[in-house]
Amino acid sequence: MSQVALFLISQLARALVGTSTFARVEDTVDRWNKKTISDLQPALTGEDKRKAVIAELEIIGIELEGWLANLLIELAVAKTKDLASKA
Repeated sequence: MSQVALFLISQLARALVGTSTFARVEDTVDRWNKKTISDLQPALTGEDKRKAVIAELEIIGIELEGWLANLLIELAVAKTKDLASKA
């Protein structure tokens, strides 16, 4: 993904919820993407991770409308995956 696309993703998210809230969404998404699965646990699907991220955001006090939470999660996923692929 280009630097321009990453910049636009960040700007859109910040315009919707602010810098600090999007940073927390990014951190939560990144943490769930890095979760290691043991042999005793089934692999987490994308839907499982999405639900877990939304639940964690609610626990830390970030209450978002469903559509907004989903949009921010998708933006964060795109951004973190792109940054991870370049590392």
